[in-house]
Amino acid sequence: MENLQGNLGKYLNGPSVKNHLVKKNRQWTILLVDDHGTLISFSRFKEAVLIFASIFFVTVIAAVILFFLYNKAQNDNKKLQTILNASQEKVSFLRNENDILMADLVIMESKVNENSIKKQTDKTPALEDKKPAIVSVDNFNVYYDKNKNVLNIQYIVKKTSLDEKITGHTVAVLKNNVANQNEWIVLPQSNLIKGKPSGKTGQVFIISKLKKVNFKITQLTNPNRFNKVTIFVFSKKGELLLEKDFPILIKGI
Repeated sequence: MENLQGNLGKYLNGPSVKNHLVKKNRQWTILLVDDHGTLISFSRFKEAVLIFASIFFVTVIAAVILFFLYNKAQNDNKKLQTILNASQEKVSFLRNENDILMADLVIMESKVNENSIKKQTDKTPALEDKKPAIVSVDNFNVYYDKNKNVLNIQYIVKKTSLDEKITGHTVAVLKNNVANQNEWIVLPQSNLIKGKPSGKTGQVFIISKLKKVNFKITQLTNPNRFNKVTIFVFSKKGELLLEKDFPILIKGI
């Protein structure tokens, strides 16, 4: 037992055990000296280095991420700028097209106006070449006798040409705002074709200067329903010599 204890004491006090204990207990310590010569020790050097390294690593990662985000933002900005430039060019192109179309429209309108003027000019000689009417209708009057319920229509057919005599016939048509021609009254009574008498009937006249015409309507209901009278004058062959409208202004007797 005495030998075992002695051997154990030798082993523990041996250099290998002491070196092992020294290595196990070794740690880093930083000594700092201030201006007054006081020592300041900092024994957690490893922890500080790890913390600093961690912060540096995180900073680098954040910088890399921010760099990529910045590049992406720059690329997006360039794409938007390209789209904006293309849109501006398209707007400029459309404005130019609009200006061209407006110019073409103005030219077309001027051509249409010129053609219209030419057509009117071409029609003018035809109007000038149209023969003047050889008869006229004057002194148109409408009288109504309430007691006898008789409506009188009077007018004069007058010759305007140098011919000695003109032979023909005349027709008076009482009209209102109703489109139905059956509501109209034809004097003397005859049929209408598209609102006009045939030209083969009517009151015959032979005039060297003028002829007074008088039509009578008896038992007429509400003469005020008529607002216009159209006078037709035809030649002996049925050619229309004159068509003239007169407003109905009934005069009492």
